[in-house]
Amino acid sequence: MIIISGPMPGSTGVGRLMSHLMQEAKSMPEGAVRIIVGWSGVGAGKALRQVKLLKFLAAVWKIFRGGIRLLDAMYDTTVLETDEPLVLIHLQTLGYNWCKRVVEKRSGPTWVYLMDSSFFCIRSYNHIPEERKACLRCLGGDWRHSKELNCPHFPFGNFRAMKLVGNLKRWVKKGRIKLLVQNRIQAELARRHFGEHVGVKIAGMWAADWPELENVSPTREDRDGEFDVVYHGACDPAKGYIWAMDLARHCLGIKFLFPCSKPDSRLLHDAPPPNCHFVFMNWETGLAEAVQKAKLVLVPSLWSAPIEGALLKSVIFGRSVAVANEPTAFSSELPEGLLLCLPLDVKQAAKILRQSIECEWKPDEKLRQDWLAQFYKTNRGLLGRLLSLCQEASNLQSTRDIL
Repeated sequence: MIIISGPMPGSTGVGRLMSHLMQEAKSMPEGAVRIIVGWSGVGAGKALRQVKLLKFLAAVWKIFRGGIRLLDAMYDTTVLETDEPLVLIHLQTLGYNWCKRVVEKRSGPTWVYLMDSSFFCIRSYNHIPEERKACLRCLGGDWRHSKELNCPHFPFGNFRAMKLVGNLKRWVKKGRIKLLVQNRIQAELARRHFGEHVGVKIAGMWAADWPELENVSPTREDRDGEFDVVYHGACDPAKGYIWAMDLARHCLGIKFLFPCSKPDSRLLHDAPPPNCHFVFMNWETGLAEAVQKAKLVLVPSLWSAPIEGALLKSVIFGRSVAVANEPTAFSSELPEGLLLCLPLDVKQAAKILRQSIECEWKPDEKLRQDWLAQFYKTNRGLLGRLLSLCQEASNLQSTRDIL
């Protein structure tokens, strides 16, 4: 099996996935899996803003080397002509021209592992900032809505995103591409978009920074943190960032922490409420400790989020976890009582949140432990599962061809 990812291993969601896959590949028999990773802009922009020339040049060098690797793969006969299954990850970073050449030249089966909603949404996170729910307007292939809403492409500058999602639908319909998804709801969305007849395999998800199950401790009763509520996620409207600040505005007296720099009030149409505190940090530089000490962790994604590391780590390390009631997100698959599910109306959500903090709500410990055990059982060993699913489908197709 060959795996090709646009982003390289790193601190992003895809980066942590690739770090895990490359670690797992070391235990595989030699030649069983070949992994090719491309570029990553993580760090280049930040280094440039901080006027750190050496870090900027190092990041640019990584981007250049990644581009060369993808260019080599684009013309590599062992990629194009082999019958080995090929798994593509993060098509929008691989790019339209690259995908078109590789998919249409290959003779063997090609799979796409879905990381986000880019299979139907050119934003990748299917959410309109002014709204408080996931956007499904383009699901099914009517992309006129994206033009009417002037949706930006992700990544920025990916001006052929529309061609890519259109071709992807055509490739799936023709059977040139098969789909690997993370969870049940993502599979349902894929079938709604591509057609009920489309073969979709649920592979699960795993990342390098998720702890082993034996290292998961029972939830601590005491929480001595400075902040009542810690927002856990990227500071992006699709992740519920703006919604969370609106929620805080109705929860004066409850201290919220956001792991990012203070936003420009012009972007919010109003200044952040006084009970919101902003400290730039990531999981390794303070966020993990803040999550463990908070009375409640808030992970309010407003897009059709599949399995998010922020949600899983919050359940593992947090005392209690609240999410927004988005029915197309992975959080809606979790058992009732494990999460505090907040209504999308912030006034109603604020009332429930305040009551939950006052009564020190937390999920039943057995429910939490049982769910974690089941999640680990079905998601650990992702690389081996990808290999099995692809080989199983290939063997089935070979049998059909013989018959």
